[in-house]
Order: sequence, then C-alpha cells, then structure tokens
Amino acid sequence: MKGKIYDGKILVGDELISQLNKIKSRDKFKKMIENMKLNVQFNPDELKVKKAYAFDAGIGSNDMVINFSSSIIYLVNTDESIGILYNELPMDDHIIGRTFDKVKNALTTYDFKEKDTINVIENNVENVAELFNDYEEELPNNPDYIKGKFISKNGLGLSSWWNGDGCLPGGYQHCGGNCGYPPRKHGGGTPINATDRCCVGHDRCYANFGNNDPCCDKTLINCVKGHTTVAAAGIRIYFKRNASRC
Repeated sequence: MKGKIYDGKILVGDELISQLNKIKSRDKFKKMIENMKLNVQFNPDELKVKKAYAFDAGIGSNDMVINFSSSIIYLVNTDESIGILYNELPMDDHIIGRTFDKVKNALTTYDFKEKDTINVIENNVENVAELFNDYEEELPNNPDYIKGKFISKNGLGLSSWWNGDGCLPGGYQHCGGNCGYPPRKHGGGTPINATDRCCVGHDRCYANFGNNDPCCDKTLINCVKGHTTVAAAGIRIYFKRNASRC
C-alpha cells in the first residue's frame, strides 16, 4: 500500500459548524450517542472538537490508485474520558465511540457491525491515552483547499510519486508498501504512533500467513479503528474489500 495526501486543511469557523451539523444529523451518529448514553450520561452538545480535518488523498499500489475525499472529526469531553470519532469515507462512513472509567481502568468501545448493530466491548487499560491515537502525523493545512481537486491532478506526477518512497507521508516508519523493518527498503525506525505500531503487526502477520492474507488485513483495520490519523482512514479504504473475505 502506498499513499499521498494531495491537499487538506483544518476545519474552523463556519465550515466546522457546517460539518458538525451534518454529521450530527446522520442516523449513525444519533444511534451511537443513544447507545453510549446507556452506559454513561453526557451531553453530546458539550463535546469539544479535538480534531477537525478535511483532505483529498490517493491510496493504492503501482497498478491501482484510489482517489478520495474525506474528513476526520474527533469529539471529546473535558477530561477526554469520552471520545467519538467520525471519519467520512467514500463508501461507508466510519464511526466509533469510546468511554474510559478511571476508577476501574476500563475502556469501553462502541462500533458498528453488520446491519447497523452496535458492538460493545470492555477492556482493562492503564490510562486514558489508549482512548484514541497518541500522536498525529504532520498534515498540510491549506486555507484555500477545495474538496475533490485530485480529479484535475496530473497523472504523470502521480506515477512518479508512486515509484518513490514506499512509506506513507507524515513520517511513518512501517505503514506503506516496502516500508518497515528489513528486508523492506524504506523506514524501519521506531514507530511514530499507534497506527505505525499496527502496521508493524500487519507486516508480521503477512510474514506468518502470506501477503494479502484477508485475516491479517481485518486485524489491521480493527487495530486502527479508533485512530484519528489520515493513515488510518487510508487503511480503512484500501484493505476493506480483502478483509471482508476473512
């Protein structure tokens, strides 16, 4: 897998308000709130925006490139013990909620399964840092960004990029084609964040079960399901089809 962020920006002002109103009106968001409130009481209107980013990107291989527009909205409460990630994707939006009980050190995860049912899982964790991702990659912030401009991108420029560094942009050491520990030719340093650590596990899974193993891809998608990184968004798109075969 290779990827490139064409352009993007942090959402602020009227654009941010418009995006928030849009996702809050969607049935998936409403259903997520309803299910989370069965276990913990909170006012969704009081959640603050920790991340709001819109971008265009391409992801794929030398043989096929998927161009897409996406946005990532990450909402949290004051002490960040409650978090909701809403990632707009071309085929099916990704939404996940998590709550952290500081007394029990219990992390409860809410995510959608087949037929729009919500799966609830509770795990013991050491701290709230495990709620979502621990470090964000560096991203372009162009105030003049316009959604969907990848359509007019020069194909030759893309082709020359695909043949370059195999690590995903943003400093990744293990996410991307030919990126990771030897014998891979690129990256191989200390993982920069939780998404990068998931890619380490994915490489090891391929080493054990063969490249393009569907269950390895499904495990990778599950590993990054709460991550707010652009790399995680790309992983959800690129590996979804093969993972469905597991």
